[in-house]
Amino acid sequence: MKDNKTDSKLGTEQEHGEIVETRALENSASQTARPRFKIKFTDYAVDKFVASFFVDGKLRARTYTPFDVSRHTILKGLKLVQFQKTKKKYFILRYWLQQQYKMMTIGEFVLDKFGCRECENKVYGIAREHQNEKGIWVKDPQLTIRDKETKIVKAVIVESQKLTINQVIERYVAAGFPRKKGKTKRGSSIKRDCLNLLGHNWRTKHLIFDDINGKGS
Repeated sequence: MKDNKTDSKLGTEQEHGEIVETRALENSASQTARPRFKIKFTDYAVDKFVASFFVDGKLRARTYTPFDVSRHTILKGLKLVQFQKTKKKYFILRYWLQQQYKMMTIGEFVLDKFGCRECENKVYGIAREHQNEKGIWVKDPQLTIRDKETKIVKAVIVESQKLTINQVIERYVAAGFPRKKGKTKRGSSIKRDCLNLLGHNWRTKHLIFDDINGKGS
């Protein structure tokens, strides 16, 4: 009964007659309950599977169907969600953390591009980083993803704010060649900076260097 209560919270039970699904064994403890259909965890089964969006006479926008996988593997909690309008299918993972169920999308099923093998590898990586040695979730993978996205956005912003070399030179010249520490004469200091920044070429021959009221010109 405990499993039935949990499943009612997690998603809608679907009833299909496809050969790609399996139903509870006749001699199982849950034989008196409504049979649960599970999809085999194969690309063929997922590709051929078509959900029924009518539940109790009502049309649902999406349906969740569990996979026929062991409860003792990292794939525990893995389900397939299919949307009524687009008919697209997504692998989702439901996990128990901080006394509540959470859900995250693993990826969209695309035959020969992102299937069961790719899904399993991704779930394994997530579980290894967020579960302890007993397989208990100790960190929220959604927060990890959010933090990574935030860092990427910040890095893009910082990179976009960096000045090019030409922009730095323009600002340095516009500021009147700010004085550096030392006893170097202002004119000679500006001349040296121009040679370093502009290079030893014909452009520097057209410049006159002077110090007017502490500012270079």
